[in-house]
Amino acid sequence: MATMVKEKRREKKKSKEKHMSRSSKEREEPPILEEKDVNDQNTILSEATEIKQKTPIEYVERTSIEAYRTDTLSNNGNQVLGYTENTPSSSNININSESHITKQEIETNEASLDAIQSKHTNIVPSEYVIETEIPQEVVTPSAPLLEERPVFVETAPKQECIDVVKIKTPCLPLEEAISLFGGEIIAEVKAMSEKEEAIVEAGPVCGPEHPLVDLLSTFRSSLRAVERERTHLSCGFAEEEKSRSTLWKIEKRYTTMSAKCTCGLDVQRRFAYEHAELLRARLPIAKMKLKSLLQDVQDSYCHHQHAALLAHSQIEELILETIQSNKHEIREALALVLQALRLCDITPAALAFALQRWATILSAAWLHGSDLRQLLHLLHHLFRQIRSVRWAARVMHFSIGDRTSAAQAIALLDLLLARPRLEPAFECIEDTEGGWEELDKHGGSSAVSEGTLRERDLLQLLRIFPLRDLVARLLLFTHSDIKQAREFEWGDASGGYGVLKSCCGVRTLLHTLQRALLAHPHYTKLHAKLQALAGHTLHALAALHLHSSYSNVLEEKILAELEACFAAGVALCGSEQMHLLPTTLLAQDSAKDFCVTLIAGLHDVTPKRLDGLLIDLPVLTCEQRTRIAAQASLDRTMDHELARMVLDFLFQTGIKRKTVQCKGLCDVTARELLPRLLAVHPYLHTMAFHMLADLYQVELLDPSSVRPLYVDRWRPSPGEVTAVLTDWSQRCPGLLQHLLLLLDYTPHSGISLESQLTIGSYLCRYQQNIYPTPEYLWKILRRLKVHRTGWHLPLDAPPPDPGPNDLFSSAYAVLASSWGHCVPLICSEGVSALCRIAIARPRDAIHCLAPVMLVMAHSPESISFTPKFNELFTTLLSSGPTIVQRALGRGPVPGSELLQRLMLSQIDATNCTSGSRAAILSAWQHCVWRVPLPAALLMLDTALLRCREWTHFDAFALLLVQEDKAKEHILHALRHAAAAPLICECVLRAAHDARESRTHLGARLLDALHLQRVAGDRIHVDNALKSVGATISSEELVIYRTAPAVLSTPLQHPAHLTLWRLFMYLYLQRPPCSMLESTPPVGPLFFSGLIKSRTLVQLKKRLLETVAYHNSEAEILKQELHEESKRKTKPDVVETTPQRQVKSNDDSLLPTLTIQDLTGESSDSEDSSESEDERYSNIQEVRVESVQKKDVYNLMCYHLAARWLCHDAHLVCELISQWSSDKSSPLQQSLCGALVSPRRLAPNDWPTVYIALLRSKLSEHAVFSYLSKFEISWWAGQPEAQRRVVLDALVAAAQRFGNAQPEHNVLLELIGVHTATLLNSTELCAHITQCTIASVAASLPPTHWTHIVRAVQSNARDVTFDQLGHLLRELGVMWWDARTQLKANKNINYEVYAPYIADLVRTLHRTFVAAAVALSYSPERVALYAWSSLLESWSAWVSPHCTAAPLLSSTGEHEAYTPMLRRFVDSVHQIILDCPGTEERLLQQIFDWTLQTYASVNNSPLQESRVQLSAMLVELTNLPWTEHQWMCDSSLQIALQIAATKDKEITSWCSSTWKSTLAATWLRDVTDDTIASRLAALLYLFSSMTHSPQTLEEATYLPWWRLPAAALDEALDRFFSQYYNPSIPYHEVLQFRVLLYASELIIRPEWLPPSTCSAASRVKRGSAISLWVRAACAPALSAHVCGHSTAVLSALTDIAPHIATSEGEIEELLGRAVIIMCMEPAASAALPIWQEWVFTTTPRMVKACISAASILTTFEYFAALADVAVKAHLAQKESTGWSEISQRWQSCHWVEAAPLAARARLHAAYAVLRTHTQPYEGLRSTLLALLAAKINFVEEEAVIATWICSASRVARECPSQGEAAECSGAARTLLARWAEDARRSLLRVVTLQTDPTAPTPQHRLLCRLALCIILTNDVTKRAYETSCSSVLDSNQDVYNWGRNPYPKRLPRLAIRLYPTAERYFKDELDMAPESV
Repeated sequence: MATMVKEKRREKKKSKEKHMSRSSKEREEPPILEEKDVNDQNTILSEATEIKQKTPIEYVERTSIEAYRTDTLSNNGNQVLGYTENTPSSSNININSESHITKQEIETNEASLDAIQSKHTNIVPSEYVIETEIPQEVVTPSAPLLEERPVFVETAPKQECIDVVKIKTPCLPLEEAISLFGGEIIAEVKAMSEKEEAIVEAGPVCGPEHPLVDLLSTFRSSLRAVERERTHLSCGFAEEEKSRSTLWKIEKRYTTMSAKCTCGLDVQRRFAYEHAELLRARLPIAKMKLKSLLQDVQDSYCHHQHAALLAHSQIEELILETIQSNKHEIREALALVLQALRLCDITPAALAFALQRWATILSAAWLHGSDLRQLLHLLHHLFRQIRSVRWAARVMHFSIGDRTSAAQAIALLDLLLARPRLEPAFECIEDTEGGWEELDKHGGSSAVSEGTLRERDLLQLLRIFPLRDLVARLLLFTHSDIKQAREFEWGDASGGYGVLKSCCGVRTLLHTLQRALLAHPHYTKLHAKLQALAGHTLHALAALHLHSSYSNVLEEKILAELEACFAAGVALCGSEQMHLLPTTLLAQDSAKDFCVTLIAGLHDVTPKRLDGLLIDLPVLTCEQRTRIAAQASLDRTMDHELARMVLDFLFQTGIKRKTVQCKGLCDVTARELLPRLLAVHPYLHTMAFHMLADLYQVELLDPSSVRPLYVDRWRPSPGEVTAVLTDWSQRCPGLLQHLLLLLDYTPHSGISLESQLTIGSYLCRYQQNIYPTPEYLWKILRRLKVHRTGWHLPLDAPPPDPGPNDLFSSAYAVLASSWGHCVPLICSEGVSALCRIAIARPRDAIHCLAPVMLVMAHSPESISFTPKFNELFTTLLSSGPTIVQRALGRGPVPGSELLQRLMLSQIDATNCTSGSRAAILSAWQHCVWRVPLPAALLMLDTALLRCREWTHFDAFALLLVQEDKAKEHILHALRHAAAAPLICECVLRAAHDARESRTHLGARLLDALHLQRVAGDRIHVDNALKSVGATISSEELVIYRTAPAVLSTPLQHPAHLTLWRLFMYLYLQRPPCSMLESTPPVGPLFFSGLIKSRTLVQLKKRLLETVAYHNSEAEILKQELHEESKRKTKPDVVETTPQRQVKSNDDSLLPTLTIQDLTGESSDSEDSSESEDERYSNIQEVRVESVQKKDVYNLMCYHLAARWLCHDAHLVCELISQWSSDKSSPLQQSLCGALVSPRRLAPNDWPTVYIALLRSKLSEHAVFSYLSKFEISWWAGQPEAQRRVVLDALVAAAQRFGNAQPEHNVLLELIGVHTATLLNSTELCAHITQCTIASVAASLPPTHWTHIVRAVQSNARDVTFDQLGHLLRELGVMWWDARTQLKANKNINYEVYAPYIADLVRTLHRTFVAAAVALSYSPERVALYAWSSLLESWSAWVSPHCTAAPLLSSTGEHEAYTPMLRRFVDSVHQIILDCPGTEERLLQQIFDWTLQTYASVNNSPLQESRVQLSAMLVELTNLPWTEHQWMCDSSLQIALQIAATKDKEITSWCSSTWKSTLAATWLRDVTDDTIASRLAALLYLFSSMTHSPQTLEEATYLPWWRLPAAALDEALDRFFSQYYNPSIPYHEVLQFRVLLYASELIIRPEWLPPSTCSAASRVKRGSAISLWVRAACAPALSAHVCGHSTAVLSALTDIAPHIATSEGEIEELLGRAVIIMCMEPAASAALPIWQEWVFTTTPRMVKACISAASILTTFEYFAALADVAVKAHLAQKESTGWSEISQRWQSCHWVEAAPLAARARLHAAYAVLRTHTQPYEGLRSTLLALLAAKINFVEEEAVIATWICSASRVARECPSQGEAAECSGAARTLLARWAEDARRSLLRVVTLQTDPTAPTPQHRLLCRLALCIILTNDVTKRAYETSCSSVLDSNQDVYNWGRNPYPKRLPRLAIRLYPTAERYFKDELDMAPESV
């Protein structure tokens, strides 16, 4: 970089001409960026050349020549220079005489600038070097510029640049700022503080006569004496312990013993032992010593201890009296206590804790929130304490509500944090476990020296100030709670005066914090706290600055104050925290100066002073300088020029290779901060890429240099993408791939679709010159998201331009163009391209295939009709590694695996709905089904297991088995059964359903085989098939195909059980003719032959293997569950860490007196005021179980007197226990009654004797007799009655005597009565819980619950709502536990408890609901609580479960489930009666629970559960479902799931519950955003299950016009598939009428017309007609075609008036309906219906039918329908004639009239003739066909007359040459033939019958007139006159028309003959000329 700077300077010296530099005006919006060459320095920042003047408040600003103006600027009253721009002719510089700047000074400044630059030439980037010249050459940018500017290269005269001096407004001195903010207030606080300090220094006013003085002295001396005596006694006891050893004389003695060895010899053994002898002579002395010690304890230790306790008690009483007196007395007492606390440095800890406690009490009573003097007084007392004063933070509070209190708070902070010390001290700030203390200057332990608070105390006392409120008041927040402030309310509306005062306040606060840091240089935690406060304050001030606007007068002053605040923050935070300061406080020039200084001195190691800001920069590392400069740009989001400068600096520092030996982390930091800079200034992204390309030209960069550019956050426009790619491909192609691979292509969050398309197009052009295509281009293509399915956009992609000619371009075309978006193009060009790609690059082909499959999901059938898809998938599934690669573990991933991943990912997509998932699965089915590879069906099988769309694939399989190639499909599935058993099972099941079940072939075959077995014939399946008329062979039976599938399926596949299920269903079928249980299944008969029997043996063997496999799997699973349960139940080992070291000496003999002994409070509470951070920072969880044992001595005096035996309860209990034992005599047992005398016992002694009787071993009658003596009702009323103990004993007794003989039940009754008497609201819940536990164990007599229920009825109303709820929940939990453990406890019978538990729960629940109502809960909330409690308490008894055995049997002889269920329903009824308004919510909850229960129990293996489910449905039907509108959204969602099950039992129950639901209820709580989805769900519900007519009628009132078309199509497809039945047509199904309303084929009158004629409604109607017609055309439904056609036409006729305003819609609908006549055999059946309808319908429908007929593609049906439609049209009075037909048949593809004429379709033929111009040959053929056709001239009179007119016109107008002459001849022949007299047989003449196949006389008359017009001879004239006489009266004028014939008379004659058919001849009349 230094070399570049030197070269530029050298170039500048050599240059002879200088050019003007451009100046860019500052704008708020991001600047338009231009690209520039590395050597182009035209846009160098001029701010880097600012020359610092000696005066700190002035600086020199350089401006370019273009910015010079002739204006006179004023700044603080000083005139600034005015300038005029020089011209080539004259160079004049006008300098104001008052200016103090000269040209010489400017040159001096420039020289100084050069010196500065030369000093830092190795550091400053080239972008910051100031140049005044522009090179001669013009550099062309490497990429297109976003804004082109003209470049003028011309020779300009030398112009001089003069610096302008601005007088910078100085900031206020600190003293003035403090004064402006609140100097008077601060001074008042200081004066007040000095006064209070003097008072504290003087000491208490009261003298020694104050009672507290003596008491404190006595208390202190007593505690010291106690401690002294304790120490003395401890030493005495220690000495006594030592002297105790002298009482024993211990000797070591030896003895010898002999023993006989086994060898016969005697063995001698010597033993050593110790012998102790008590010296009794010394015992008296030891005893005297012990007595002396005991006497000392009594006389001294206990005396002083008593004195201390007495003094403490007296002080407590005095303190209590003092706090109730006036403030003066409290103050004096507090001063005495604090004085004593200050002097208690060597006294016991109990004294300090007691004094702190009293000081806290007195301070809390004395301090008043509004009196600042009291707070100051207490603070000065605290300053003089030598112990921790954290206790004071609990009682000291200070509120800040305005600026005055804020100033006072700052003054208090200054007093607390920065007051001068009285004596210096060395503080120890380490956190130790044992304690914390400070050392004085001599190292002594004096805690806190006078006037100095330790760090923890300061931090704690700092919490008394609401610092958040302090900052809020400083910064103009008006709300008392800052959290309620709104951003738009914040700011300074006074023009800047408020912000100015805020700046002064912030400076005052920062000055105070700076003093605090200087006063406590070693308090690191305090430093961090205060620096954080300063940073937050400055950030808030910066935000206020951005939210405010200033007047011109104050703006400069405010900016100066803001910079002064920033300078104070720099001085306060230091080098470590400087980057956290907000540079938005600085002006733009100051910020640049600040950043340039940091950048220029990047590696400077000396302090630096910024005179412009009055900042002394500390020594900063290069890393810190980089971070500070970058953070400044991050803060100043609108300073774009600074951002560009910092961007260049970070590039030079972080990206470019280091040129200086620097060991710092400046480069790492620059690379770290570069992404953040680009994130804040995203417009710099493109410039950064061009800068990287420039830098790449200078030095070779590593590819990792691209990553710091935050590439994944670049969001370019297409133009920017093109510019960068073009630039990089030319200048740094090696980095291009890294750039493209790092980009974020995520749709909607990454690069836009247009930019990605630009990248893709560029890559296609780029790779054309590279061969082969690099691999990284394919990687980029795989990352691009250019297909519109990923963006959820319409699939309207443009075609590829230009056409792709290689694999890469083809792949991109599939992804981005219409080749991959349009279904027809996909099936042609797209799939062909994919095939080419698949051969070379299977992975990329699969990538391109992914979005194509989503498109093909819209038309899955198109895949089957495109053979190329089969080729494509065959290629992909066959691709993979070779054998060698697979052996080496290398090679690509197999294509089958990639396709499997793609298929599963599309099915499992999070945004994939049920309908779209089914469509995607359908597309994949069509793709892979016909691929003859096992991997294909394996994919489909895996996908089906994943998505579980069983019904969808069942429908697909049903269609497969109904095709012509059904046999091949079945064999295909069977062939791959091992790989895809689930697919095989679905196909086989569909084959059975379609071929055997629906055709009843299977039933007839079973009957035939059964008859063979009954008759004893040889079983022959083929013969049986022939006997029932089947045309299939036995091998085609499903049972035979299922058997090999079962044998080939692996056991590990989860679907092998479905094949076994199908096989067992077929194998175990009974013949329909004999369904008795005694009839054996017919299945074994299928395997009766020799070969088939072998198959059966294999099946049995396979079945045994299956059972063994599942048993082993169950054992493995059981073992795993057991191991898991063991791990869960294993107790956790918790390591305990002691919090602090335990003292070594043992104080258990004479423990030290503590504060807990005095007050009962622990001394640990002292630390309760500490912050959570300090409290929990180093504390670990400790679990210590310790028991502290204390001996308590009570002096009691017993008065000895005679007592009766029965008065002593303990003695009575002891005697009862002895005399009632088994070893006692009968006399003793009989005497027990004499001992029991409750009236002689005290009430407290009753429970003791009562419980002893219950636990005694006396007989039942004796216990009953003795218990009867107790008046329980009287004792229960005593306040000290111990009910709980007695109740526990009663429960135990009830369990004990529960199995007694029936004659002893009276004792149980008495126990129950006593229990009910003792129970009250307090004991009720606990006792019920206890009894329930006993009942679960079946140990409590059931009759005992009778008394508990009675007690509940009496006392439950006094139990709280929460207690009742918890009790009901506990009951439910306990009974559920009993139910889950019922299998293990099979002998327990809970039926005996059921009635009692039902009564109990019902009573509790009714009370619970009443309590909820009493709490004024809303009805909805009451219903929620009521149902929750019902479900929790009753579900264990009444809820069926899939696995848990029921508590009550429902299938045995003693069925108890139904009565319990009825009680449950009665409880629900009772709630409805008790709480009106809860009905709807409660019914909703019950409905949801019922369906959820059904869903969980439906497939339960327990027959008991299914029976209970049916019983529950029956009983729940009795609820008032039809009386309330209870349906809601949650119930609807569950109902939709149930509707898919097709279970008639549950669906019938559901339909009965909601049959009275109104239409408005179905749409309850629906918004405009959710109504579409709600209508779709309702349509599914109404169309998929059976409903009552009332429900379906209400469904028609729903606003179906808001239903989406896609939902309607899905519903119609599902309906036609579900209700496909050859016996019942679709239109006769009740639900179909709802579908007609949903498709808007039936419209309610109240529906708005605009909604019914919208485009969406039109699409729905058209789609519905198409789907309806397509479904009705199924071959099996041909019998219903007539009814279908009638229904369709009726619906269209009815809807036509409502859609009259929708142009062309009725024609479109009829056109869709008429398609039925394009499909046989439905067409032949539908045609008569249409022909009959067209004559009965309205004129509008006739016209529409004419249009619809024109689209028919089958000629015969077109001819028939068109002829009838035209005839009906012309028969109507409103008919407009042939012109209307011609207009509608313009696009008809039937343009020849001859075929129609040959079939005698005269109306249609003439209409075609009028619509389409016929060639002469066509006219000739038509006329000849008409002549040869078999025509009924009687029925077709009018149209034949029209044809006569037309033939006359043809004969007259055709030329006489060529084909025209032949055409004219044909017309003449026709007229001549029809003009001949008819030949009638003799019979017709006699009977006067006319021949309908011959022309009528009227026709002959017309033909003869036509001949007259053509030939004009006498013969024709006479023939005409003869006919006219016979047909008409000869007197009419037409008689003479033959003599003067002309063309117009022919149609007029036809009108005369057929006056009612004038419309037939109107066109011919218009075409005929007046003369020949």
